[in-house]
Amino acid sequence: MARPSAGDLARLGYVDAAAAAQLLTGTALPDEIVVAVGQTADPDQALRSLVRLLEVTPDAAGLRDALASDDGFTERLLGVLGTSAALGEHL
Repeated sequence: MARPSAGDLARLGYVDAAAAAQLLTGTALPDEIVVAVGQTADPDQALRSLVRLLEVTPDAAGLRDALASDDGFTERLLGVLGTSAALGEHL
């Protein structure tokens, strides 16, 4: 499936949709995760933190799989990433 456009991301709640579109390049995040990030308190912050986490984790594929398969985990992680930049940095 094609990556969401900046317009799509703006409709999902991202404030800086162009930056979000750039961040998503190469992340291989499933569309349902992109939508879930858009439902957080601060989608832009949550996306930045999630992309950073994917960049530094030794098992990015495992994290993407867990996000796609475990709704509870996804909700909890994105909830933290969308409300606290400090906790996102700590992870």
